[in-house]
Amino acid sequence: MNTSSFLSRFDAGAISSERELAEGFQRLLNNGQIWSLQERYVNAALGLIDVGLCYAPGQIFEN
Repeated sequence: MNTSSFLSRFDAGAISSERELAEGFQRLLNNGQIWSLQERYVNAALGLIDVGLCYAPGQIFEN
């Protein structure tokens, strides 16, 4: 799914699962595109990082 399609679905409340939400925002975090988007998207991504559904690129986790 491309960025505009994902964001349109997000805005419409049409994201069907937590996994789809996390994967979409993780893709935006990984490619750095999130930082050029509107504040509401950045805040959503940061919220997903806070709850552990996404990670900041370069962040290291221990299993």
